[in-house]
Amino acid sequence: MLVKVGIGKNLDGICSHVVIVLPRAVFPNHKQEMTRNILVVLLLLLVNDVKSGSYKRVCYFTNWAQYRDGIGKYMASDVDPDLCTHVVYAFAKVTGNSIETYEWNDINKWAKGQYEMIRDVRIKNPALKILLAIGGWNHGSAPFTKVVANQPNIDAFATNSLTFLRANGFDGLDLDWEYPANRGSPPEDKKRFSQLVKTLRTKYNNEVLTSGRSRLLLTAAVAAGQSTIESAYEINIIAQHLDFINLMAYDLFSNYNTVTQHNSPLYKSMAPNEAFNVDFAIKMWLNGGTPKQKLILGMAFYGRSYRLRNTAETGLNAPTKGQGTAGRYTKENGFLSYYEICSNIRNKSWTEGWLDDQKVPYAYKGDQWVGYDNAKSIEIKAKYVIDNGLGGGMTWALDLDDFHGLCGQGKNPLMMTMKNVFNGAPIPTFGPTNAPGPRQTNAPDKGSISTGTSRLTSNNNNAPIRGNQAILTDSTTPRSGVNGPVVSGLHGDCPYSDGLAAKIILGLLMAISLIINIILVLYILRLKGYEINPLYIIRGDKSSEKKKSDFSSIPPPSVQTVNMHIDDAGFKKDSGPVYFNDRPEPMKFLPSVNHVHGNVSRFDAFNKPPPNTPPPRFPPPHSNPVNNSASSPDVLLQNNTRHISASAGSNDILRQRQSHVTLHENPSLESEDYGFEQRNSNYNNFDAVEPPNYKAVISKSGKLGTSTNV
Repeated sequence: MLVKVGIGKNLDGICSHVVIVLPRAVFPNHKQEMTRNILVVLLLLLVNDVKSGSYKRVCYFTNWAQYRDGIGKYMASDVDPDLCTHVVYAFAKVTGNSIETYEWNDINKWAKGQYEMIRDVRIKNPALKILLAIGGWNHGSAPFTKVVANQPNIDAFATNSLTFLRANGFDGLDLDWEYPANRGSPPEDKKRFSQLVKTLRTKYNNEVLTSGRSRLLLTAAVAAGQSTIESAYEINIIAQHLDFINLMAYDLFSNYNTVTQHNSPLYKSMAPNEAFNVDFAIKMWLNGGTPKQKLILGMAFYGRSYRLRNTAETGLNAPTKGQGTAGRYTKENGFLSYYEICSNIRNKSWTEGWLDDQKVPYAYKGDQWVGYDNAKSIEIKAKYVIDNGLGGGMTWALDLDDFHGLCGQGKNPLMMTMKNVFNGAPIPTFGPTNAPGPRQTNAPDKGSISTGTSRLTSNNNNAPIRGNQAILTDSTTPRSGVNGPVVSGLHGDCPYSDGLAAKIILGLLMAISLIINIILVLYILRLKGYEINPLYIIRGDKSSEKKKSDFSSIPPPSVQTVNMHIDDAGFKKDSGPVYFNDRPEPMKFLPSVNHVHGNVSRFDAFNKPPPNTPPPRFPPPHSNPVNNSASSPDVLLQNNTRHISASAGSNDILRQRQSHVTLHENPSLESEDYGFEQRNSNYNNFDAVEPPNYKAVISKSGKLGTSTNV
C-alpha cells in the first residue's frame, strides 16, 4: 500500500486533521520531494472533493401544495435556489402518447405560471437542474401501460416528451410510474418499461447531436419494497440508461396496519418485517446492478400516523385502531408534515421518542402516534449515503419541511441538515422541542426505545450521534452503531466536523498547490533549456560547449532573406539579436506595416509591431521564388548587394555586429521552425549580407519592394 488516507486524531483524541502517508522510499531522490509534496496536496483536495463535492440533493416540489391554508401554502416561487442540486416538479400526466399539465396554473396565459416560477428559481442559481416528474401514485399505471404497448407508441411518446420539456424549459424527465407490472399493469410491462427507458435515452442523446444543446436528464423514482422491486424492474438494464435512480425509501409500512410501525426505518424492524427497511432496499438495488453513484436515497419529510387502542402502550408494535387525525394544513388522515409534527411537539406537549434499532424518531400524545424523520435521523441517513458511496439524497418533499422555521430550528432544518452533512459543514445540535418526559422502555421484544427529548444524542450513552457509521448490512452481519466497529469510510470513527478553520486550511492548501504547480512547470522548462523571462520564453542552449556568441557554432543558411519594414519616413531594416560578451543587446522595436513575402524566424519575437498594427500576411512556405527578370527588384537588389565570405573573428563579422544585420533562414527549408536549433551542420563558414542599396529596389510601377532573396 503506497498511499494511505484517513482522518486522524490529535493528542486529545479529537478528529481534526487528514493523514496522508506517502513512504519516502517511493521518492528516493531529494529532487523528487517537490513532486511528493504536490501529490500530498492533490490527495488532500481529492479527499475533500470525495467528501463534500459530489453528492446530489434531489428535491421534489408538489404543485398541489399551493392549495394548503395559511402558512401551509407553498408555491414554486418559494423554492430556495441553493438548497438542492436538482428540483423535480411533481407532477405532469401522461395522456395518449403525450405529456400534459395537471394543474390549471402550471402554464398560465394571463399570469406567471408555476413552470415559469420554477424557471425563475433556476435563474438565481444557474447550476440548479429542473426536472419534470410524470405519474405519481394517484396517476396509476393505466396511462403508462398504453404508452408501452408497442414500439411506435414508445417512439411517439419519446418525441413528444422531448418537445414538451424543451418548450417549457425543463432540464430532464423523471419517470414516476407506480409501478410497472403492478396495480393493474400486466407482467409484460416489466420488460416494456426497460424498453421505454432505452428509447427515451436514445432519443435524448440523439437530440444533442443535432441541436448542440445540453442533454436532457432521464431519471426514475422507484419502489423500495422487496416484492415490488422483484416484479417491476429489470434493474441491470434500466440502471445503464438512467442518469440516476431516486429510491422511494419511505412508506414501507402502511398506516392501515393493526400495530404501530415506522414508515422509513433505516435498519430492520422485528420479525417478520426484516425486509421493510432502507438498508435492505439499498442492498437490493445495488445487488441488482445499480452503480452506487447512481442510487439516490429517498428521505421523507413527513410522518405516518395511527390511533392507539391503548394510550398506555406507546412504543413500536403498539395496537392501533386506524389512521391518525389529519393535520391542520395537510388535511389528510394518517399523514402529518414535519412542520405539523414539530409544532405539536413544541407547542402541544407531544412526547418525542427514539427507536434506537431503526435510528428513527416517533412522537405521541393521547391516542395519536406518528413515526417520522427529524434532523437527527436525516443526519444519520445522509452519513449512510457517504459511508456507502451512494450518489446522494432525495427528499419528499420541500413543501413538507419547516420552511417557515416555526419550531426554532431555522428554515428548512431537514434539508439544511442533509446539505450540511454532504458538504462537510457543522451540524447544529437542536435543543429539546419540549420538556423531557418520563423515560419509557418497551418490552425486550419490541426494540430499544427512548422518549422525551429531541436532542441529538443516542439512547445508550447520551453521546452525540455524529460519529455514527451507517453501513450496509444483512441479517447475518452486525451493523455498526454508535459504539460499533468501523467497517468502511475514509474517516474511521471520526465524524465530519469541518469548521471555519478547516475551510481556511483547505483554501491555503489550494493556494499552495497552485503556486507549487507553477514553480514546478517553470523548473521543468528551465531544465529543458528554456530561458524564463517575465515577458516571453525563448529556447536557449544551456550547454557550456556552445555559446550564442560563438558564431562558428552556428550552421550557415544557404540563402538569406532580408525583411524590411516601411514607415512614413521610408525604409527601416529589422534588427535581430546581436550578442556582445555572450549577452544580447537590447532590441529596438521598429514600426511595422506588415511582412509581405518571406518567412519569419524566431528573431521576430524581438521586433514586435506597435499596438493596432494589422497582422502580417504570409504566403505558404516555399512560395517565394526569386524573380530572375532583368528589371525585377530581386535582380536590382542582388546587383547592389555585396557578398562577404567571412569566418569567425573577421572584420566582416565585427562590422556585421555593429550594423545589426539580421540573418534569416532559407525559405525552402521543410520546417517552418527557423530558430537556432535548426542549424545543426556546416559550422565553418556562412554568408553575411551587407545592407543593400535600397534606392535601387524600385519596380517599374514605382512601388517599393519590400523583400528579396539573394
